[in-house]
Amino acid sequence: MFELPAHLKRLLDYHYDRRQRAQTTDRDWTTVYAKTYRDGTTCSLRLEDALLQVFTHDTHHRGQVLVLARQLGYTPPDLDFL
Repeated sequence: MFELPAHLKRLLDYHYDRRQRAQTTDRDWTTVYAKTYRDGTTCSLRLEDALLQVFTHDTHHRGQVLVLARQLGYTPPDLDFL
């Protein structure tokens, strides 16, 4: 069975716990929010667009972890949901 190194497991557990705490209620998914970047620039985006970014960014980091696992000689499990 595939075993993640402890530091990678802690990282994955942290992100899972954070997602679990982010419970949503009924909201208007088209509400527009302002986002300020580190360089001071701002933009406006809808809640549904912000969530899409969160989900796709999460996928990006999953890919990074899988690449790192392979580089360390592990054979990661299939992470497809379907």
